[in-house]
Amino acid sequence: MGTELEWKYALPDPALLDEIAACETVRGRTVESPRRCHMQSEYYDTPDHRFFRERTTLRHRLEDESSVFCMKAPLRGEQSVGTALCRPSPEADPHLRGEQSVGTALCRPSPEADPHLRGEWETEAADLASALPKLAALGAPVPPADTSLQVLCRADFIRRAVLLRLDDGSTAELALDLGTLSGATRSLPLCELELELKSGEPAAARAFAEALAARFSLRPEPLSKFARASALE
Repeated sequence: MGTELEWKYALPDPALLDEIAACETVRGRTVESPRRCHMQSEYYDTPDHRFFRERTTLRHRLEDESSVFCMKAPLRGEQSVGTALCRPSPEADPHLRGEQSVGTALCRPSPEADPHLRGEWETEAADLASALPKLAALGAPVPPADTSLQVLCRADFIRRAVLLRLDDGSTAELALDLGTLSGATRSLPLCELELELKSGEPAAARAFAEALAARFSLRPEPLSKFARASALE
């Protein structure tokens, strides 16, 4: 299990996406060509919204030609993933999450861990039926086979992403998302920035995110796309 650190901000005006992408603060740190991807996400839950209550996410995302299923769940107490034992520490950064994909265990959860710290498991699959066994094999807390699951809400957006090298040599991905969050009967515009640490220590990434937020008057976004979309009933 690895760790994920990201900072997320809401943008009050979509025009800021182009301004941020074009500013020298970003362009001067770019280490590869920007990528553009159409992302369509469906979020599953039980009829009684158990996943939502437990801060668990089960997502199917189409990323251009790829079909990816992801499950995220809080890490509580000692949690074994493969041969690694993960104990989240109470001093964990609020932007920190465990991420199950490849790599080694880097977090130490405890029962007092920050509520933003979650395990994350991801696999490519054509449909939910084939995805659940794969997620279970990775260690994800998938529900029993007889559990009724339904699509609760959706997100449809264009993501522009670019890898940056920061002042201390660490790397971070800047993602600019523009689209729509949809519930059963209502929709909400989506316009946000995410900065995710890819390598190195978090201090430079945190400073970079806060500097962008101050320069463009951005508001921290504490809620996930799932949390916001699921409220649109």
